[in-house]
Amino acid sequence: TLLRSYYRMPAREALFSRNGSNCCGKNCGKLQTIFLKHPQKGNTGSRIPAQVRVQLWFGLSVDQKEFNQYAEGKLSVFAEAYENQTKLALVGNWGTTGLTYPKYSDVTGKIKLPKESFRPSAGWDWVGDWIISPERTLLHDIDAGHMSFVEEVFENQARLPGGQWIHMTEAYTDLNGEKVLPKDEIECLPGWKWEDEEWSTDINRAVDEHGWEYGITIPPDRKPKSWVPTEKMYHTNRRRRWVRLRRRDLKQMESLKKHKLEDRKS
Repeated sequence: TLLRSYYRMPAREALFSRNGSNCCGKNCGKLQTIFLKHPQKGNTGSRIPAQVRVQLWFGLSVDQKEFNQYAEGKLSVFAEAYENQTKLALVGNWGTTGLTYPKYSDVTGKIKLPKESFRPSAGWDWVGDWIISPERTLLHDIDAGHMSFVEEVFENQARLPGGQWIHMTEAYTDLNGEKVLPKDEIECLPGWKWEDEEWSTDINRAVDEHGWEYGITIPPDRKPKSWVPTEKMYHTNRRRRWVRLRRRDLKQMESLKKHKLEDRKS
């Protein structure tokens, strides 16, 4: 994760106390403007990375009613569980057959969370039935809000019994191992242009001199759970990350906007 900006505030400044407003932190429940800072020590530029308007309150859960007095909106608490499925290579249908983690789990896929196991806390009750809600991050493109973006794809290989490395059936995947187009077939999206002429291997990670990282697949898993930079004879898989920078094409974006407006009018 890349830290682009930050702001430090002592917790005591937002701390709530039952002993009255004089015992609360000076910024507890108050709307304020915060100017974020650059993380680099040597950055002396005059530009501020971001300005945010926030209302902070820091206290115990038993004092939640006090927090609600500061909140301008209605507080809602949701219970969530993730339904998991896998696709069999030969059949091609989605289902739970061959699933190596719980059918219903938390976001990590590690903790079993059947929907019937949820119970409202004391003083709470369900408002309605369970509903399917997409991940909020899926509602936006991953490059939304960026003027430049690093496209990435992982090249995957498997080791034959004789020690030779060959490309897997899913030769190119994303970070999570989901199949994607080969890097040479990935086209630059409308409104963008390639900044880099060619794809390059990312060696600024824990990888060997050629960009490979190695792992071992233990059935019933279909891919390694962890990766290391040093090759061993017992490793069954290896992968390397290819990257290519693309940048917003402002002229092309304006042209696309005009076409959309014309289409709406017509």
